Order: sequence, then structure tokens, then C-alpha cells
Amino acid sequence: MENESIIDYPMIEGETGKYEPYRFGSLYKELECYQEKPVEEQSLLRRDGQYQMHQVTAECDGIFFPCVEVEGIADKKKQEEINMALQEPMRSFIKNGIWENSEEEQKLMNNIRIYVAYQTEQWLSVVYSIEVTDYPDFKRYDGIKDLGITINMQSGKRVLLDDLFEQDKILNWFYVMGMYKEGDKNNGGLGLLFQTEEEKIKEYKQVHKDVKITEVSWLWDTLYWNSFYLYKGKLMILRTSGSADFEIPLPEICEYLRVDPWYD
Repeated sequence: MENESIIDYPMIEGETGKYEPYRFGSLYKELECYQEKPVEEQSLLRRDGQYQMHQVTAECDGIFFPCVEVEGIADKKKQEEINMALQEPMRSFIKNGIWENSEEEQKLMNNIRIYVAYQTEQWLSVVYSIEVTDYPDFKRYDGIKDLGITINMQSGKRVLLDDLFEQDKILNWFYVMGMYKEGDKNNGGLGLLFQTEEEKIKEYKQVHKDVKITEVSWLWDTLYWNSFYLYKGKLMILRTSGSADFEIPLPEICEYLRVDPWYD
């Protein structure tokens, strides 16, 4: 309204009326399509000219993995901080993982695909997708573990959902909509919405300290840890299968925002 313009409500394909969280959208199709493109091309389609992105190969404890880096930011210290934050989800899983066979772990890391979901002067959202289809137990899902990460490009810091929304209010909305069970703040699917990977993994290992954790059980449990990313006019919550992601139009939850809405 400050620009004397009207912003269209970001409708979900096939929507006929009131927002329903289980009326699935189609952004997972865009995710799959964009992941066929190089990161540099995705960045060209997204960016507003403030900075660029490219794909690199990083290393942690002898394991190599693809990730994204930004360039073109005047403050080089901030740029380095952002680039390290963009690697942190994968580093946390490698440093805190339970793989006894490094070849199997490297095989998983080789299967990472990247989606540049949102790129503006204020926000950057990226999704890392890890294929786990070699494990037969995952056939009931799409065999993909999606990890969303969002960076505040002004501060150079990663943000979690409670940095963007008033935590109690957005949680109550989730509960009312039937998306999560009340009281499930730090467990189950909510895990990576309000916690980093490192925080959630440490909590997980503490809970399971008296249980033998296998590679399959580890992947199975982490598959349920939902994460999120930003999209133009929407909040996307990544679930166990892309077609089941929660695609939430921002007008539905804008009253709980702690930051300016992202419609550009």
C-alpha cells in the first residue's frame, strides 16, 4: 500500500475457497524443476542484482558435499559468515552423524541437489535435498530428505521460524489448523523449525543414548524433522514428501510476523 499498489493473494493451484493446510500446492514441482538447473542459472532467475550465487564443493571431516556460496557483497566478512551458514546444515549432519562406513556417508552427500527458493536483498532461502532412495524402508515416501535454510542477508545470520514469527502465536495457529499436535514444540516434525540441525541432533542423541542407533533408524527419524523456506508471498514447510509440504500463503499468518512480509 505504501507504493499505492495492490498485492494479489498468493493462491494455491486448485484452491476454491478457505485456506486448508492439507490442500497440497504445487511448489514441490518447481523445486524439482529448478534442481535440474545450475545454481548460477537459478540465481539469475531469482536475484534482484544485489549479489550472485554459485555452487561449490565443501569438505568436512573428509566428506565432500555440494553447497551454495554468495558473492558480490561489499562486506567480505559478512559474505564469509553467510557462506559458512549456508554450509552448516550439512556440516552438522556429517560431524554428528553415526555412519561407520564413510563410503556410504559420502554416497549420500554425493546425491545432494540444490534449490534456490528465494533471493532478495533481505532474504535468501535455499533447500538441500538428499536422496535416500537406496534404503527400502523409505519407499512409502518420496525418498528425499529436504533441508531448508534461510539467511537474513542484512545481518548475515541464519534465521529460524521464531525469528520471523511470534513463536507462541504461530504454534497456536499450527495446532488449530491441525498441522501439529499441541505441546510438540521440541519433538517430532517441529524439530528444524525452531532448532538448528546441531541443536536437534544433540537432543536426539541424548534421548536415544541408551538405544543402538543404526544408519537406517537415524535416517528414518531425521526424515520426520520438518524444516522451512521462504517463497514469494508464502511460507513453505518441508515435510516427509514434497507433495505433502505445507504451502502457507503469507496473508494467513501475517498477523504473527515479527518482520516485514516478503511479497517482492
